[in-house]
Parts: sequence; C-alpha cells; structure tokens
Amino acid sequence: MPILAPVEVRHMTDAPNVEHALDAARRGLRVYPLAANTDEPAFPEADTAATTDESQIREWWALWPDANIGIATDNLLAIRIDPRCTDEVFRDTLGTLFQQHGGRTGSLVLVGELVGSYVMFELPAGALMQGHSNFLSEHMSILSSVDDVLIGPGSTINGLAPYRFHNERSLSPAPPWLMQMCGVELPAESKSMNVVALKKLAPVARTLTPIKTKLDWALEAAGRGFNVFPITPNAKMPPLFADWQNKATQDPKQIDAWWDEWPDANIGGATNDFVVVDIDPRKGGDQTLEFLRLVEDFPETATTKTQGGGQHLLYVAPDGKPVKGGNDKLGQGIDVKAAGMYVLMPGSTIDGRSYTRANDRPLAFAPPWMVEHCRNAKPKPSAAGKRIVEEDDIAIELATNFMRKFAPTAEEGNRDNTAHSVAAGLYDYGVTYPTALELMLEWNDLKCSPPLDLEDIERVTGSGISSRENAIGCKHPLAPGFYAVEIAERVSAAAGIPTAVTGDAGAWENEPNAIFVDHLKPADLPTGVLPELVEQFARDRARRLGVDAGAPAAALVTALGSLVPAGNRLQMRQLDTEWTVKPILWTAIIGPPGSNKSATINAAMGPVQKLQSAWRKSFAADEHKRKLEETRRATVEKAAKGKQESTDKVFEGEAEPAKPRFRQKIYNDATTEALAVALCENPEGLLYHADELAGWLAGMDAYRAKGGKDRAFWLQAKEGGDFTVNRKLSERICVENCAISVLGGIQPDKIKSLKLGMSDDGLLQRFMPIIIHRSGNGADIAPDTVTGERLANAANAIADAANGALFRFSPEADAELHAVEAFKAKEIARPDASPTLRQWLDKMPNEFGRLSLVFHFIEHYGSSGGARDALPAAFISRDTAARARRYLTEFVYSHALTFYLKDLGASTMDEHALWIAGFVLARRLPAISSRDIYRAYPALKSPEKRSLIVATMRVLEMHDWVKPAHIDRHGAEDRWTVNPAVHDGRFEEIAATERRRRDGVQEGIKQGAAA
Repeated sequence: MPILAPVEVRHMTDAPNVEHALDAARRGLRVYPLAANTDEPAFPEADTAATTDESQIREWWALWPDANIGIATDNLLAIRIDPRCTDEVFRDTLGTLFQQHGGRTGSLVLVGELVGSYVMFELPAGALMQGHSNFLSEHMSILSSVDDVLIGPGSTINGLAPYRFHNERSLSPAPPWLMQMCGVELPAESKSMNVVALKKLAPVARTLTPIKTKLDWALEAAGRGFNVFPITPNAKMPPLFADWQNKATQDPKQIDAWWDEWPDANIGGATNDFVVVDIDPRKGGDQTLEFLRLVEDFPETATTKTQGGGQHLLYVAPDGKPVKGGNDKLGQGIDVKAAGMYVLMPGSTIDGRSYTRANDRPLAFAPPWMVEHCRNAKPKPSAAGKRIVEEDDIAIELATNFMRKFAPTAEEGNRDNTAHSVAAGLYDYGVTYPTALELMLEWNDLKCSPPLDLEDIERVTGSGISSRENAIGCKHPLAPGFYAVEIAERVSAAAGIPTAVTGDAGAWENEPNAIFVDHLKPADLPTGVLPELVEQFARDRARRLGVDAGAPAAALVTALGSLVPAGNRLQMRQLDTEWTVKPILWTAIIGPPGSNKSATINAAMGPVQKLQSAWRKSFAADEHKRKLEETRRATVEKAAKGKQESTDKVFEGEAEPAKPRFRQKIYNDATTEALAVALCENPEGLLYHADELAGWLAGMDAYRAKGGKDRAFWLQAKEGGDFTVNRKLSERICVENCAISVLGGIQPDKIKSLKLGMSDDGLLQRFMPIIIHRSGNGADIAPDTVTGERLANAANAIADAANGALFRFSPEADAELHAVEAFKAKEIARPDASPTLRQWLDKMPNEFGRLSLVFHFIEHYGSSGGARDALPAAFISRDTAARARRYLTEFVYSHALTFYLKDLGASTMDEHALWIAGFVLARRLPAISSRDIYRAYPALKSPEKRSLIVATMRVLEMHDWVKPAHIDRHGAEDRWTVNPAVHDGRFEEIAATERRRRDGVQEGIKQGAAA
C-alpha cells in the first residue's frame, strides 16, 4: 500500500493456521476461530471467548485445523484505511496528526492489499468505540468495538489470503489524543485521566471532515423544530434535571451551556407538538407496520434509525393540537410518542450504538387517521371475531399443544362454560372451524366428564367465533397485532410454553420430536402384495417404460376398481351392518415432467379404454338398428292409413324399439352437472381421468373463498350414495349412486399451491399418493401379450358383474382389519405427523376395505379358472385381505408419508426451524442465541427479519428441541437451551449428514474460487 513504507517482516506463508493465530495472540490481539473460508464464528458466541491463552488457541485449532483467525475488536481502536486512499490524502490527514504527536509509535498495522489496512491500538478496559465512516476522509473509517469483525493473517476467503502484518510490533495502548478525537467512550473511573491537549494543526491543503459532537447534534435537532434537553449519557433516561418538559428549548445559548456541562449527554427531543411513530422490530413492530401500510397511508417524512434496529417516523401534529401517545398505540411493537413525552434524537448513543438520521426529508404532517386514532380513548376491540392470520401448520400445532397440554378439564356443572373457554382459546391461534371442531371433539373425549353431546360441541365451537372478545389468531407468532392493546400477550405464556433456565432440573419432560424428513423415501413395490395378474402387468410395463413397478400397479388397481359396479358394498365389521364401503379409489401419480406419468397412467387405462371403445361400437350398432326399425314402422304406418286394418294389428306382438343405453366409464373433463347426468345413465360408477390433477383441484369450488357445489359433489362421489344437483333453469338431477373413481398425475412443484385448501375438507387426503421414479429409458422387449389378453378378459368380466351385492370379511380376515386399525393408531401418534398426514391416516380403514373389495373382484375374474358369469364369493378371504393390508401399509403408506412430510413441503417457518435444528446438530450446540442465528443463517440475516427468529424458535419449542433460557430487557426471548437428548445419538446420522452437507457447501465455494 503506498502510504505504508516497506518493512522487513518475517513471512509465514506456509505456516499452519494455528501458528498464525498464536502469532497474533503474542502481539496482544485476542483471537478466536472462524469457520473455514468464512468470517462466521466456528461456534456460537466464539467472539466473546476470544483470548490470548496459547493452550486454548491450540485446543481450538486442533478441533478446526483450517479455521480462519478472528480478531476480537472489543479492546481495539482500529482505523481502517481504504485501498483508494492516496499518499496525499493520508499525509494531509492522519499522517499529519501522527507527526504532530510523535509519529505512529507503537501502532500495529494489519495490511490488506485489496480490502484495506488497519492501524490498531489497545483501548483501556471498559472503553467503547462507536464505529463510523468518513473519519477525516471519505476513505477512512473507525471500527466499532462492539460488533465488527477483523480477519487475521493466515485466513483465506474464497481462496485468497486478504491480510498480513506490516510490521513486527505488538499492540500498544491508544494515545489519549487519538481516543479523544475518535470519540472513545471511557468508563466513569477513567474519565479523570490526564488528557493531552490536542495540538493545533498546521494549515493543510485539504479540508478535514468534521466529527460531530453531541452538542452539534443537539443544535441540529433544535434547528428542526424540537425543544431539546440533556439525557443521562449512554441511556434513554432519566433527563439530567427535573421539569424537563418546561425547560426543553431551541435556544442555542442554553443548549451550548447544557452540553458544555454534560458533553456526553444524550439528546432528548420533547414531542409535545409532534407525533413520533416508534417501531420496535424486536416486538414485531416491523410486521405490524407492513400490515398497516396495506390499509393506511404513511406519508414520507424525516426518519431516525434507532440504536436497537428500529425506526422513529417523525410527524408534526396538525393544527398545533397535541395528541395522546402510548405503548403499542398503533399495534404490537409500534408506540407513539406525543404530548408530554420525548424521544432520543440522532447523535445519541447507547452501548456504542448510535441513533442516526435515515434520510434528509422534511417533517410531514401526521395523517388524519393516525391523529384520530391517537386522540381517541383506548379503542374498543373492533377486531373481535375478525381473522388476522390464516390457518397454517404453526396455528394447528399451537392449538393442538394448547388443547392437549394446557386446556382445563371439565366436570358436571361447569362443562359448557369450560368448553366455551377452550374453544375461544383454540381460535386465538388462528385455526379454522373444522380444525377447532376436531380438537374440541378430542378435548371432549379426553378432558370432559361426562362428555358433551355432539350437538353441544358443535354449538360451543361455533360460539367461540361469534362471541369472541379478541381477533382470531391474536396469539399466533406472526399476528400483525393491530389491536395489540387487547391481544399483545406473549405467545409463549399464552400457549403455556414454560420458560426454562439453563440447568433446571426436570426441565425436559418430553423427548425431542424427529422433525427431519430428508431420510424419507417411498418404498418399492413389495412382491406378493397384489393380485397376481396386476403384479405381472405392473412389472412388465415398468420394465418397458423405465419406471418403478409401484406406479403402474397403483394406476391399474384404480382403473380396474372403477369397473367394479359401484352398487356392490363391503360390510367392514362382522356384526355392525351400517359401516360399509364401495369400490371407489382415488389415486394421484406424483412426478416431475419427464417421469413418464402420462405413459404409465395411459397403460393402466388401456383395458378400460378398450372396453369403452367396444361399448361405443355396440351402442352405434344398436342405435343403427333402432333407427332402421323406426323407419320400417313409419313406412308400414303410412301404408296402413289407406287400408281398413289398424296399425295396432300390423304391429301386434312387436315392442317399440327402445333407445339403447349409452354406456360410458371414462370422463376427462366435465362439469358436475354433466357428470350427474352421466351417473344417472351409468349407475355402476364412472372413472374421472385427469392428466394433471392440479388444474382439477385448483378449479374446484372447494378451494375458492366462498365455497360452492363442487365440494359436496366430489366428497359424495368418493363415498357413493344418492346426490341431488339443483339447477336454476331446469329440473334438478337426482343421482341414485354418486360414485366416481379418480386417476391422474400431478407435478411436485404444483403441490404446495394446493396446501391452503387441504385442511378444510380433506379432499386431497382422500387420494392415495404414489410417487413415480424413473429407473432408466425402458427396455426394448416384446409386450407380455398373454397377460394383456387375460387383463382384457378380466376387465370385461368385472364390468359385467352384478351390481348391488353385499360382501363381508371372513372371520379370519377380520383380524386384518384390526391390524390396520392398530397400524393407524400407532402412526397417528407419531410426533412428527402433520395434521394433514393424520387426516389421511384416519381414512386408512375405509381405504383398506375398498382395496380388499377391488382385489376380491380382480382375483376372482382374473384367475384362469374364474367363472365369468358367477359373482365372487360373499366372504373375502384372509389371504386377499392380507394382500390389501400389506399393499396399503407397506407400500402406499410410505408414499403418503413422503408426500405429506416431505414432498408437500413445510411452511417457510418450518424450513427455518429445520435449518436451525441442523445447525444445532452439526455444531453439537448445548445452547443457541438469536445472535448466533442472525450471524449464521442468511435467510434470517437481514434486520427486518430478526423478529422471525423468535417465531421460528417457537416451532422448535413445540417439538421439544429448545426452551427459552433468557429474556432480553424488552421482554423478548433471545437465548435458548437445547434439549440434551438431541445429542444422545438418536439423530447422529442426520447430524453427520448435516455436517457433510455444510462442509460440501464450503468446499464448493473453495473450488469455485479456485476455478
């Protein structure tokens, strides 16, 4: 660098990083390890552990040999010199000062050819240095002693070694004159130290950039119209004298006198004639502001950036009439400072952090809506009963946690009141009525003695909305909190989440949930879980299409199942005659473009399409015969008119030609009315085929805000039974058996967009999701024509089977139903089971019955000795039921598990939580702080997203991974202890995977830099 003369320095280019760290420590610098190739700490709060202890340094670098060297700045006065700083600029500014005060004796210089150099001195213990730019020149700046990062020699960033020491000196104390010039804040006991008066500078060619004093800032605030007064240094309160309200002034002489007496005093600005909007992001103020900006006008105005990362929007009160301020006046995290109050003005500092001007705009008048809101008394809870957040997985989990762990029990005499209180509490988290009702039914079973009637639970759940005092979702972590006067209770307390202190005995009552799903993979199709004919077809087609056998098998089971006349039923239990199911299956083949979804589905549809083609040809022939007969009769009638004999005698004994039945199975695109008409003509049921199910689902009324007729129609179509379609312009359609099987494909990237519509009606959970995987390009082999012929014959026979028979499980097969119910109960209790997965599992016994009935028909008509015109046996055998159970639990369920816990995708909040959990595992952290997350996780690194950290950590709290260990002075959680059980080996495979993945990312960065 041109401004630093060359010095003979020993080179350590090839030395290991530990030697560089030891060298820096021997020079008096306190060092700590940074992650390799980054400026991020190697472990949380590493900078606070910085040391010159050589044994500790050796221990660190033994663990992380490639770690970069971090240099703590909390004891440094470090002046950064930009590479663009020329010799002339340095000589006319800092160089002149050093010469007049004896040169740079004792200064330690860290050189960076490309990134700038640092002249460093040691600060007295307890001193604070406020970082700021434009020190003496636009190319010089001062590092903060609080949160800046210095990278030591030996470190590499993107393959480059940015720093080296310029000389052999060690760190020496900062000269008093330099500390005074840089604005170092000394501890109280040090302020009496002798300070050498700053020598008068000789005239220089370049004008020095002035450094503002607290007095300068106070005068500037007065010039903008604020009455100012001095506040205790390094604090927000108290003022340095009583009666500040009347003594605050804009008089420069008085202001000069005050700051001559208290030069370090912070600057208070009285807000009598102003409306100052104080936004605190640590309390959710930034999110509240975002919400308010959608509905209200915020004129651009002068703005202050606060030391805590917030903002002060400075407005003038209109008409000179003061308004009333208060905490959370405009919502959660947004205070208003007005009459009788004050704010700290730019130039004030707390713990080395400054209040600064965010812009140079003039002050605007406060908008009328804001003034009116502030002049009114405490607002009535007009948000009562209004929804302020949408239901999401966080809402459901918080509400479920509240119901199961903290909702009160009810006994005879107080059941109704307690139930109402519980219902109201559920809505506080933002759940919808269907979810609240489901949770209330569970509460009724578990905690109400004796249980209330179903009608009472439905009534109470409804009243939880109609008679609310708060907004729906007011206790959700992301609630905007517009009426925070009523709803600002901390979510952790509301949800009953206990606060743990590090070392509390018994603080960890629950085991941590297994929240990672990357290990989930859908199972391959096991051998022997399908009817023999279906398995032969599936494996033949899979080889030729280059896909796994499970997808063509599932598609064929659904296609053949649609041919089983839907009037046939299976009685699920031995004695209970009311629980029956019909052979109606819905299957979704899930895969990206190019996965051969369409070819796989079309192959399975082949037997049905051939059958339908034959039906159409038969209909055309019958219709042709009917028309010929009508023509003949018309000719005979015309000839008979001239004769005495009547036409009755001519056609005596002949029936009039009947219109042939138009038999159809497959529909690709139709309205519910058209399907209803088709069902009247085809009581055996239909097969709805959609090449892309996303369009069908997205266009359905069930997924629109106002609901509609489609929802009820399709839910009934899955169950079978009568249904009526009312039409405005024509007579209604009465369907005797509304039964429609569904088969289609869907792309994974379109699945997340359907998520919002799932939990209200469970339509998507009625599908069997099957994930298709390519296994290659497919083998060029001849088709299995024997199996194809058998399949075509079976399809014809199944379609022509009798309709309306009742089947049952044999007594031996009944055990398979109990096995399915036990499997369902076990999996629903999974700690990582999402509400949507539980909803799918809840339907498993019915799906088992449907599959058993379909398998029964396929096995009967698909066997080589099956009688085409005879119905299958009235009792389903245990072998058939066992195949259906295994197909559902061993194959289909693994796909559903992957779909609901992985492919469907977590919410953004869940994704943040998973990243943090991986970070905890990879680093084996016993505790974690918001600062660790902010510094390590790019997705939450911007200041406006810091408030999301607490909300994200609540997700991990619900899964018993962490508990709050510290509350900051603003009442927000900022440190959490980690459940020791997460490090006991149960997640070791995941931890190792996370470490490999993160190391791989860093290696990729190195290779990219070297390329």
